[in-house]
Amino acid sequence: ARELTGPIQRLAEGTRAVARGDYDFTIQAVGDDEIGYLVRSFNTMTSDLKSSRIEAERRRLFIETILSNLAVGVVGLNQAHEVSMLNAVAAKLFGISDVEAVVGKPLSDILEERHYIQLQFLLDRSLEAPSERLMKIRSAGRELKILCTVGLIVDDQEHALGKVLLFDDLTELSKAQSMAAWREVARRIAHEIKNPLTPIKLSSQRLARLAEDLPDQKSVRECTETIVEHVESIKRLANEFSHFARLPTAELQPSDLNRLLDDLIVDYRGRFEAIEFRFSPGGELPEVMLDREQVRRVFINLLDNAIESLGTSGGEIEVKVLIDSSLKIVSITVADTGPGMSDEQKARVFEPYFTTKDSGSGLGLAIALSIVSDHKGAIRVLDNVPSGAKFVVELPLEQDSVTQRRLVQS
Repeated sequence: ARELTGPIQRLAEGTRAVARGDYDFTIQAVGDDEIGYLVRSFNTMTSDLKSSRIEAERRRLFIETILSNLAVGVVGLNQAHEVSMLNAVAAKLFGISDVEAVVGKPLSDILEERHYIQLQFLLDRSLEAPSERLMKIRSAGRELKILCTVGLIVDDQEHALGKVLLFDDLTELSKAQSMAAWREVARRIAHEIKNPLTPIKLSSQRLARLAEDLPDQKSVRECTETIVEHVESIKRLANEFSHFARLPTAELQPSDLNRLLDDLIVDYRGRFEAIEFRFSPGGELPEVMLDREQVRRVFINLLDNAIESLGTSGGEIEVKVLIDSSLKIVSITVADTGPGMSDEQKARVFEPYFTTKDSGSGLGLAIALSIVSDHKGAIRVLDNVPSGAKFVVELPLEQDSVTQRRLVQS
């Protein structure tokens, strides 16, 4: 009786162990009868289940690794529009810190209402065919342009299992396209404006000479001087258009960035006594490959903007250089203690012809962005705590594609 009931009891224990997920449970083999065959079959089953589980876990880790390294956000939904998976890019886009906590929750509960409203139409249309839509979301204080694509997930028999949402960040691509379009507009404007300026100026000066013997000579001279003055103003604006439309190609040479910035700040210290300029150079900073004149122009623009934001009351402007050896970049921060910028201004500050100044052309920061991009770098604007704004310029210590990708992703 023990020879019969013992193996059966072990089989019952093994069944419970397998139900708990313990696939290492084995039963000692017994004779060659039916009970022995049943024990051997059980051991083979647990071994196959263990192998299948290891393979499934390996595949799961492989898929998760791929999803986590994709440059697009991925969200998987079941038939009830509940989140079944979500990768790191999507979590970052929508400000989700705990990915595990949102799995199993409805999509409408984890997204802001304004974001979900833009997706709801796509989710309904995806029942017929894959659909996409360009949407705007605000993430980490920035307004992003995201292309969202929704598709069905089906099995071998074409039965719907759920939906997959892909979020592709087109913000930088959109900016590049906009910059190219604005450059073409600037080129045409500069060409059309410059042509009549010289004849207008020469005619005004000739008119002033012809009116020297007239009784109202003074009035004529004032009018012609006004015309010449405004012609020069328009000419300067046309030159800005030309510089923006045809920036020279950066000629990179090894340069001492600390010295370049120090010389620049010394010039400003003697001109603005109400403003305290502070400079923190980067220790042991190697020579950086850059175009000195173009980079100098970038920081002249940033310093001029900081000075204008402080106004006549004065304040502090700090320029700090930091080195990130792991990313192989040098970061230069220009911070002021002025009134700062609104979120809308920060989102548009690098757009061509966007300006908050009465006399500004709106091209200074657009040109700065173009120069930094030519150096394979990045530039962004942030709040300066407790008050003011700060611009961060990041330049690669080495001009390679890996460093460039890191700067774009940051």
